[in-house]
Amino acid sequence: MAVATAHLAAQASPQPNPPEALKGTWQFNKDLSKMPPEPPGSRGEGAGARGGRGGPPPDSEAARAQADLEKTPEMRQFRAAMKEIQPPPDILFISASPTEVTFVTKEGAVRKFPTDGVKQKMEISQSRMDVTTSWTPSSLTQDIVAGSLKIARTWVVSDDGTRLVITVRTEATSRPGTGVPMILVYTRTQ
Repeated sequence: MAVATAHLAAQASPQPNPPEALKGTWQFNKDLSKMPPEPPGSRGEGAGARGGRGGPPPDSEAARAQADLEKTPEMRQFRAAMKEIQPPPDILFISASPTEVTFVTKEGAVRKFPTDGVKQKMEISQSRMDVTTSWTPSSLTQDIVAGSLKIARTWVVSDDGTRLVITVRTEATSRPGTGVPMILVYTRTQ
């Protein structure tokens, strides 16, 4: 209920100047956020769990096939794209203008994107991806395409300027509309 309330509050009325509203330091609020459920076996539970990792026995043909799959460019792109969104940073420093936006984490990771709506080839987490970022009247939107994975992100600041809601949807490009949204809520600290 709190997530829905925060999400609706963020969309209640558009900010008159999204780049200006987005600027600042933001603290992740796990209690108000909605994260996707962890798949069975991700923490050693469920059928097939072995050694706390899950998956096939290490010396099986299935394990060798899985290791070969991990080496493909498509899988490297997928892993890099997922590292971009998981886990969400605890602290997010944002500077924004009508022409670009920069995100910096407390760990020092820096992501700078032009906001002209033109598809850019960018290197993210050591993998090349297509990234399109643009302002709408009330938000910042971004699409990242890495092989057959698409990540759509939207940043919306609440009408009172105290909360930032980032909606993240991942889906296979071959199956649009199948992704489960992740809703990240941040509270302004500065």
